Amino acid sequence: MRMRRKNFLVLIVLALCLTTVALVFLRKPNSLTPAIIARSQLSLGDPARLYRVMDKARRGEPITIGFIGGSITKGQAASSAENSYANRVVQWWKEHFPKSNITTVNAGVDGTDSSYGVLRLQHDLLSKHPDFVVVEFGVNDHDDLAHAETYEGIVRQLLTDADELAVLLLFLMHHDGTSAQDFQAEIGKQYHLPMASYRDALWPEIAAGRLKWSDITDGAIHPNDRGHAAAAEFINSILQKTLDQLPTTNLPAIRADLAPPRYTDLFDHTQVIDADLLKPVVNIGWSYDPRDRCWVSSTPGSSIEFDATGKVIDLMYARVAPYSGTAEVSVDDCAPAICDAWFDGTWEGFCRVDQVARNPEGGTHRVRIKLLSTRNPLSTGYEFRIMGLGLAK
Repeated sequence: MRMRRKNFLVLIVLALCLTTVALVFLRKPNSLTPAIIARSQLSLGDPARLYRVMDKARRGEPITIGFIGGSITKGQAASSAENSYANRVVQWWKEHFPKSNITTVNAGVDGTDSSYGVLRLQHDLLSKHPDFVVVEFGVNDHDDLAHAETYEGIVRQLLTDADELAVLLLFLMHHDGTSAQDFQAEIGKQYHLPMASYRDALWPEIAAGRLKWSDITDGAIHPNDRGHAAAAEFINSILQKTLDQLPTTNLPAIRADLAPPRYTDLFDHTQVIDADLLKPVVNIGWSYDPRDRCWVSSTPGSSIEFDATGKVIDLMYARVAPYSGTAEVSVDDCAPAICDAWFDGTWEGFCRVDQVARNPEGGTHRVRIKLLSTRNPLSTGYEFRIMGLGLAK
């Protein structure tokens, strides 16, 4: 009887401990259990590039920390910029390398995926010469080949940059635990990159009922302060492990050769031609709007044509209003693509990127855009805004 009572007391104490751990996480999302953090560390990758950045900061030299992704990377739903995951990662660098002057470049853009990220990477991020970059497109990318190709393009462009920067991949998730992590992690393994998984760390807690989705998000998709803090902790735990093993001398060499592509190398070199630089070869019914920097028309039947050179051609257009129309886009004699600009969101919208031609032979092509009289049944208008063309060279 005494033994049973002792066992019963042990069970009560254990239950109280587990409850306390769960409550601590809910109050302090950065007080994560070792098991949760261990699950987040999907891979430490090859540390050579991170060693180089940390050694540079250790010597007191300036470094630049970069981020590219969607609205989560931009800091959506954090109560302040300071509470975003990106800023918390930067703070880790500042705390551990106080002698280094650390600059931040946040290239997060609302509503965008890797198909747009791969086009703007050079202008928005690489032109600022970052030393360390976090890539976050696990939520906005779809789990399909098209996004696998453009995501790999981002990774390959980063790794072939002349600055030999370090790259870390971050995978977040939707409310049901889904994300584009599976194919993105395959790419990360191909290139031996460190990877932090928000999904692998927290979804088991949600599935087991120890954590609610609403505890870590704004109720939709964006992490709240708790979620941002957790995402940062998962990244910082990898950084800390790497720092703990940083050699004092004789750093390992960075891999001389880039791994062969997992999906494609088609997006190794990309270019964006913004609307203000697009010169129409034919223009019937379109006008240039200098305020929004786009070619715009609201008249069905209006058409505009441009010449473009590339192996892949993307149309960049605005999905910004419930009164937007639909355009038919054709390249040379290829079958046309239909681009629907209708948008029913309550926020300002985003730049949509649709691949309208893929020609591995390259060359110069004629791009024809015609505004249709058909439209989304819920649309109240026909307006279509051309933001530019994206090219894979």
